[in-house]
Amino acid sequence: MGTIEPRHFQTAVALGLIGTILLLRLGQRSSVVVFILALLLTGVISVSLKALVSRMRPDTSVGLENFAWPSGHSMLATVLWGLVCFFIIRMYAANNTGFGMLNRLAETKNATRMWISFIVLTGCGRLLARVHWFTDVIGGIAIGILILQTALMREQHLGIDADSINSDSGNYQP
Repeated sequence: MGTIEPRHFQTAVALGLIGTILLLRLGQRSSVVVFILALLLTGVISVSLKALVSRMRPDTSVGLENFAWPSGHSMLATVLWGLVCFFIIRMYAANNTGFGMLNRLAETKNATRMWISFIVLTGCGRLLARVHWFTDVIGGIAIGILILQTALMREQHLGIDADSINSDSGNYQP
């Protein structure tokens, strides 16, 4: 118990590769490091906490052989889609030359709604599948928010716009 199932590992690697390729194509080199480290940290923390807490799942007949707390799916959804949301908002703000403040506010609200929707759908799916308790999902989301906040602070520290924004014009340069 407490091991990563092969299909979850393959999914995480696939998401990491897709995200890395997209970020590189968009010229977001400094973001790639933060993106990969955040996904790796999410996996390591999830597996470590599951082994440490050793909480059984509500329905052990579903065939999962690892522990329940925290929900790794909820944690990953929080981190992954939170980073996607951040990158969307940042790129939109860099490209936006029209009604600046109103458009940025609208895009921020839409991206945030998208992020919350993915988290809620993921958590509900885990509850409906009877593979997690409610507190597993809440724990995964809470820890995911901490990882996301750490990643975004790291992103800011690395100089997020150094390789994607032309400092003279403020326009996005892929």
